[in-house]
Amino acid sequence: TVNAGSGTIRVDAGGSPNTINLAGTLTTTNTGASAVTIQDAATVALGNITASSGTVVLGVGDISGAVTQNTGTAISASVLTANTTSSINLTPSGASNNIATLGSITRGGQLDVVDAATTLTVTGPITAGTITNAVNLTNAGALAVNGNISTSGANNIALLDTGTGNVTQGSSSTVNAGSGTIRVDAGGSPN
Repeated sequence: TVNAGSGTIRVDAGGSPNTINLAGTLTTTNTGASAVTIQDAATVALGNITASSGTVVLGVGDISGAVTQNTGTAISASVLTANTTSSINLTPSGASNNIATLGSITRGGQLDVVDAATTLTVTGPITAGTITNAVNLTNAGALAVNGNISTSGANNIALLDTGTGNVTQGSSSTVNAGSGTIRVDAGGSPN
């Protein structure tokens, strides 16, 4: 366990071809915009991250390969942002993410996020980078889309509630799947 108290945590692999593989826990009570920063690597496999009051930053345009989560690990963050040139797959196996807000995402591959927060609020935008790939956002609670989400070509967008919440969209947000499909699924009545 790496516990920074109220300080920040930065994990920097020094650039490609170096990788980051976190099997333990990173924890901080920091409330800042870079409470935990993971950057400068070919690929990243995340471990447990607890930054419930701050922002988890995945890359600053310097992660060239896939970002994934190790089995049995969870991310707890007030805000999560990402700027990578490949796919982002935050779908834990054997644990539950608790991300309150999904902020700005720049990607070079498919984006998959599975969350269990009471409400996952998407402020985005999720419109930058190589967007010729799908976006799948799933939450066990409510899903509030308040920011723009885009794909291009025949790439789909899925906004799914698998639990007891509702799926809502703010009036100033746009969800644009290009020639792909958009699936909005509230998980059944009474949602």
